[in-house]
Amino acid sequence: RQIASENASLSEPEVVKNKLAIVEILEVYTWYILETTFGNIPYKEALDIDNVFPVYDDNLSIHKDLVSRLKGAVGNLNVAKSSFGSADIIYNGDVAKWKRFANTIRLKLGLM
Repeated sequence: RQIASENASLSEPEVVKNKLAIVEILEVYTWYILETTFGNIPYKEALDIDNVFPVYDDNLSIHKDLVSRLKGAVGNLNVAKSSFGSADIIYNGDVAKWKRFANTIRLKLGLM
């Protein structure tokens, strides 16, 4: 019976919203590492499988978009609800810790 109640909570809209926000935070973090390491990189057209030669975007426009995306992801996190639970190997499903991590990235982006 406990498994059934856990599965029911996993399909709640707020839990799904937390999961999507965490995925967005990890994606922004990945782009942040690429941008700070290499500077100008393909960004807007980078994940288009039909475009084998994507245009390089300038560092500043990537940076501004990452700040915007991260702000939206943090706004979507609800610390009162769960996320990935024990499947989260980084913070064990603790949404408050994900929010703190995302705000740390926002701080790093703001310092650049």
